[in-house]
Amino acid sequence: MRVLIFLALCIAAVVAVPSNPQRIVGGSATTIDRYPSIASLLYNWYWGSYSQTCGGSILNNRAVLTAAHCTIGDAPNRWRIR
Repeated sequence: MRVLIFLALCIAAVVAVPSNPQRIVGGSATTIDRYPSIASLLYNWYWGSYSQTCGGSILNNRAVLTAAHCTIGDAPNRWRIR
């Protein structure tokens, strides 16, 4: 009996997960013109693709301010800033 209850709970937990979970609820797409001082920090994973890992604030044409935990210990050539 306990096994059946456990299996029913596991199935209910799997079914309850949405098929396309969104991380931002109620958000909307925007353009770079609306937020010109925001930078996206993209990290190059081992399989060759870049994905957004952190964000930052553009200070001038050569500097972006971001959190230290975003880049500590990583080689600079693994990052792309957009």
